[in-house]
Amino acid sequence: MYFPQPLLLICILLILTERVHSQSAKGPGISSCTFADFREHDCKWPPLNVSEIPPECTSLNYLVAIIDENYCIGPAESGADYVYWSIFVVFLDALENCWKHLTLDLYNTPRIFNFPSAVLNRSIISITILDVLLKSGKDVYLYYGWSDALDWCKMLKNASTNSLIEMKSIKGFFKDHQGITGLILTGLSYDDPDPECPKFTENFKIYLDVMKKTFPNLAIGLDLFGFYLIDQFNDPKRAWLDFKVLDVSIDFYAVTMESFSPCNADFKTGTTIICGNTTNHTLDILADVLQKTCIPKAKTYFKFKTHPEAPDDVHTFCDMTNEKLCELPSNATSDWCSDTIAT
Repeated sequence: MYFPQPLLLICILLILTERVHSQSAKGPGISSCTFADFREHDCKWPPLNVSEIPPECTSLNYLVAIIDENYCIGPAESGADYVYWSIFVVFLDALENCWKHLTLDLYNTPRIFNFPSAVLNRSIISITILDVLLKSGKDVYLYYGWSDALDWCKMLKNASTNSLIEMKSIKGFFKDHQGITGLILTGLSYDDPDPECPKFTENFKIYLDVMKKTFPNLAIGLDLFGFYLIDQFNDPKRAWLDFKVLDVSIDFYAVTMESFSPCNADFKTGTTIICGNTTNHTLDILADVLQKTCIPKAKTYFKFKTHPEAPDDVHTFCDMTNEKLCELPSNATSDWCSDTIAT
């Protein structure tokens, strides 16, 4: 798929199987588009408008909301960012009620009231993008979770109690951002140095069931990585999640194909390869692993990036386009093109 301009959407979730889903099945649809907060904060692009959202998007995803140890949910690495913004909004509302003619500069106010300006600015941008998506009339899914498997494990040590506490925070977030269709739970994969999480499957099942009971109409998906599924199945260093046990509480699986294969000259004909003996990460191997781990085909979606990436720092992430990567007569980029406009 070719896009001539810097992309508004980051990736598309593509359905893995034929459209065998029933009309009542919960899931993002055949081409779900994902947006993230780097667009304005890091790239300095203009604010997102609903009119810019491609009509082909069957649903929209926001990446990402993180919950922290204080059960604060926010758009950055720590949910505390959202708390700063929430407190500030409450404070502004109080001021508005008391002094109707008071004018505040949002970029100077953090210094006056000791709010970190970077935190405030990023929170404003992130919340704005999510709320724009919620005005689109399309289903909106929120990538959500703890920052990593270690934090998940800490929370799940007392899954029954902590899950109820977390649901209260989610209720508050849903009240502030009404219309969220579902959550795609993220951060569940181990990093290399992580210890094994005791009773990960059993405790995560408790968490999922509490969420289902609290939000019976909420769609629940899992954010999984294709390369990680292969590595975990073929060379398991720690017990992880048993999908045979969990599947009854999960509506769909979003299998990320980003970073599936390394970005180097060996893969210049395509970074997601079907088969071969040069790597353990091929689509044939992944399909076999998905079947053996009992992840249902009819509930599985693939996530691919729709924008190119350079193998070096010649081009920045924000202004990367297919023209820059593939069409410029440059030795630095020509080896990295798997497709061109003509093909």
